[in-house]
Amino acid sequence: MRGAEERAALAEENADGKPGADRRLRLLGTYVALSLRPAAGAWERCAGTAEAEQLLQAFLDRDAAEGPGPDSFRGAVVCGDLPAAPLEHLAVLFSEVVLPVLANEKNRLNWPHMVCEDVRRHAHSLQCDLSVILEQVKGRTLLTLPAGSEKMEFVDSKSETVLDSIDKSVIYAIESAVIKWSYQVQVVLKRESSQPLLQGENPTPKVELEFWKSRYEDLQYIYNQLRTIKVRGMAKLLDKLQSSYFPAFKAMYRDVVAGEDQQVFSQVCLTQIYC
Repeated sequence: MRGAEERAALAEENADGKPGADRRLRLLGTYVALSLRPAAGAWERCAGTAEAEQLLQAFLDRDAAEGPGPDSFRGAVVCGDLPAAPLEHLAVLFSEVVLPVLANEKNRLNWPHMVCEDVRRHAHSLQCDLSVILEQVKGRTLLTLPAGSEKMEFVDSKSETVLDSIDKSVIYAIESAVIKWSYQVQVVLKRESSQPLLQGENPTPKVELEFWKSRYEDLQYIYNQLRTIKVRGMAKLLDKLQSSYFPAFKAMYRDVVAGEDQQVFSQVCLTQIYC
């Protein structure tokens, strides 16, 4: 199997031998054909649209506007392979490569403490966003845990000195997570099976049943996350600290449980009607 560089070289050779108005565009097309192997004529149809022509031309002319480029167009473009599941690939790359590099103290010996904390916070936020998107693709809502939550399993919420033993930034992160979770839960609860109708579609009874089944599974997934040891530890901590966010957590939990009960009733009724 050819590597990316070998295919790039072959693409340039093939592009040189074909007549046409723009050798650079031929090179890109040849490389796309060699790497992605689209259906015959797919690249031509795509590149031939007005929108694609504008984007491609802007990309090709960018270096020319900045100044003289290298003699070989191949030297000005870095070609690589896009994995079949790019989002999953990015998530693994970030967690297995980027995060360990950032976590290695040898790589940040001369960094100020504030810079280290800022990088750590942004890296954790990006990792959480990637995880949420990956679960959304599967039709599930992920409640990402805040930084520092890994210590919640070992916190004694009954201890009188618990406030002194917990970093204030961890408490703030937990309270911020409750706000984010509440919003995510409300998004799920406010979904309506009538949405396709409002968009001009004509859903069948099967679509209706699949909607309620998917919604119920998502609520179950959320409920199971709220029942984990770490999340329960976070809730107990908020209660112990008399945080103003603890009532919001309880309300969110009640909404999820009530949503599950309503979901079961709706599914039973629909099954009796349509099945």
